[in-house]
Amino acid sequence: ILSDCVFSYRKGRSAAVALSRLGRFIKDNPGPCAIIRRDITSFGEHMQHDFVMEDFCQYAAPGAGLKHLMQQICRFKYTKDEKLLENSRGLPGGHYIQLICENLYLLNLDRELEKVKPACYMRFGDDSLFASPDTKLAAHAAEAIGAFLEKRGVCANVAKSRDIRLGPPKDLC
Repeated sequence: ILSDCVFSYRKGRSAAVALSRLGRFIKDNPGPCAIIRRDITSFGEHMQHDFVMEDFCQYAAPGAGLKHLMQQICRFKYTKDEKLLENSRGLPGGHYIQLICENLYLLNLDRELEKVKPACYMRFGDDSLFASPDTKLAAHAAEAIGAFLEKRGVCANVAKSRDIRLGPPKDLC
């Protein structure tokens, strides 16, 4: 069910394959290219449970037992300062189900951006890259990413986000 633009922890879909795809896109679209790069701040820890469960149920169609297990993973308990607490958002870090849920959490964004042409969209985990020779399309993609992340209760890591233009200096003015 994952989009072809998702490279996260998928057999045969390495960073080298993603870079090759981007290289072909840039070669096939000579001239300046706008690049939008986004990373999500503390992604797994900030995912909202309602969306996690909605996505999981929509795409996994779990039975009652698996749905209950997923609810337990979402609402895990932990001890802090000798108090037993229940988390209100996020999934346990390093848990294999977190990786699956992260991919599902962004699936609708992936599907929206992979349709944009001429463009190249790719995602690995919480890192996304959108490239287009059309600066207006790139600006639209940046807005769409920001709006989607805000709706989902997560935000882009400003320190790791970049909006750049590639091309000969004479073409970038």
